[in-house]
Amino acid sequence: MRILSIAAAAVLLAAPGIANAKNTEINLEGFCDLMAVQVNGSTAVGFSDDSCEGGIFAGSIVTVRGTNTKSVLAGFQFKDQPAQQYVLRLDYPLHDGGLWSIAYTTDGYQVQTFASGKYKVWGHGAKHRPKGPKLLEVVRSR
Repeated sequence: MRILSIAAAAVLLAAPGIANAKNTEINLEGFCDLMAVQVNGSTAVGFSDDSCEGGIFAGSIVTVRGTNTKSVLAGFQFKDQPAQQYVLRLDYPLHDGGLWSIAYTTDGYQVQTFASGKYKVWGHGAKHRPKGPKLLEVVRSR
């Protein structure tokens, strides 16, 4: 019973943070049609649809030292490559025309770019959002 009470209290404490989370869907042009990004304070998590191999990620909002430039910097994993780790970087705040990149290392010393480009934000007047329900709505309904 006591464990149940502790778990219930943890859920209640987390609930306000969930309510304050900012959810955005983006398109990594030429790479991934739809990626859901949830930002809550300095934490960012998300996932992509199957157009980019169904990846998941978790990370932080970081500021580049010596500048006012911010980015989402997150560990990224493709569902069909569970043994390989990548790093996702998105310009932040999320905006149309922002830059993104996915990088990796094979030796722990040198970083190689896997893919990069610009992204579009869906919603806020975006004209070319793919038809169908929003990715976040599909996940919430499950």
